[in-house]
Amino acid sequence: MIYIFPNFPDLEFTDPTITVDPVVSNLDPENMTVDVNVFIERTGDIKGRYGLDINPVKVNDLKSLPIVVTKNTKIYDAAVTMFVENVGTIFIVEEGILQGVISRKDLLKASLGGGNPADIPVGVVMTRMPKIIYCKDDESLIVILRKIVDNEIDCLPVIEDTKKGLKVVGRISKTNIVNCLYDTLK
Repeated sequence: MIYIFPNFPDLEFTDPTITVDPVVSNLDPENMTVDVNVFIERTGDIKGRYGLDINPVKVNDLKSLPIVVTKNTKIYDAAVTMFVENVGTIFIVEEGILQGVISRKDLLKASLGGGNPADIPVGVVMTRMPKIIYCKDDESLIVILRKIVDNEIDCLPVIEDTKKGLKVVGRISKTNIVNCLYDTLK
């Protein structure tokens, strides 16, 4: 049986050994379409138009070191850190626990908004929890892609649940994903 994914027209899945529960997977029996996120969660399997098998790729395989500052770091210093580290997103942490995220766009808005960037802490302009989209080490590449596309973001913090909160253990950016796809294609 072939399943076509309406959100991903280039993807299809064929495996007669795996069945999909129509109630759980949102299967549409008329045209055999299925919600890709639910399908992947249940089956863990999907291949693209070019036969790329990215199923085994998990966040843990792709993540890079997080670039972090504290909420008292000044906007100017955060901008310098972004430039030096060649990143577009910085995570704001206190004792390793995620407090916020700041992007190039956030820094630009804050700089143009008046005031001296050397005097304004990033804590004033950062995106705070619970509005932060994040991922965990065991999530698949396709789920990460969906989060990035749906939320129009460039980077996700990789977190680990702790008693204190969400500990930042890495980052997944569009660059990580493109490098993975490039390595798979070559």
